[in-house]
Amino acid sequence: MSRAILVIGPNGVGKTKFAYNLARRSGADVINADRTYLYKNFPITTGLQDTLTEQGIHRHFYELLDPEEESYPASLFTKMIVDKSKEVFSFGKDVVIEGGSTVYVPHMLEFNEKQKIFDKIIGLRFAKNEDITTKYKNRIEQAFANGLAQELILNMVKYKKSYLIKECHFAIPTIGYIEGILTLEQAKDEILQKCLLYKDRQLEIFSKFSDIEWIDSPTQTNTATFKLLDYLISESRS
Repeated sequence: MSRAILVIGPNGVGKTKFAYNLARRSGADVINADRTYLYKNFPITTGLQDTLTEQGIHRHFYELLDPEEESYPASLFTKMIVDKSKEVFSFGKDVVIEGGSTVYVPHMLEFNEKQKIFDKIIGLRFAKNEDITTKYKNRIEQAFANGLAQELILNMVKYKKSYLIKECHFAIPTIGYIEGILTLEQAKDEILQKCLLYKDRQLEIFSKFSDIEWIDSPTQTNTATFKLLDYLISESRS
């Protein structure tokens, strides 16, 4: 029987890499449950760029919406997740759903309490000794090196009504830098603070649900990681 595994956690913890490694190990499809990843044309701003480099996995619900389209309501998106999972199950495959949306994930978890749809819910957290601030700083530096400012210069006028332009943590300070309101270093620091605050908000919301199995996110892919993945796969099928 096919299984559905949900992988959640705060931004930057490594959900996507973990989910894709889990999917490769189990032969599963991956379904996106991150609100920002639903949008086209902003892969650097949203962090989707790295996900798009993942190879060898069938993936669903990435870049479905044009930048100025409204996001799906949480109830509709949960139904979309359930329906897509059933479609994948019909081919005899498992699904790994991954995301950290504070809109979609809580609704899916509440739905799961009433009608079980996930066989296992894995919460990734940062290890106690992990330097989260440095990890975020490196991620921010990489985004600017990859062309974050250039992407927003191209899109901020064309898609000025987009949710991403108005609310994305990487977009707002960078636009302030582009418009001369902030220095580059001020923009980077503001992004960092937004990321740290959002991480805390995600963990506060997700921690209210008792059926999440929390584990430290692997800092590298090695033999121990593969053993962990195999254990989680076997547990979801028991």
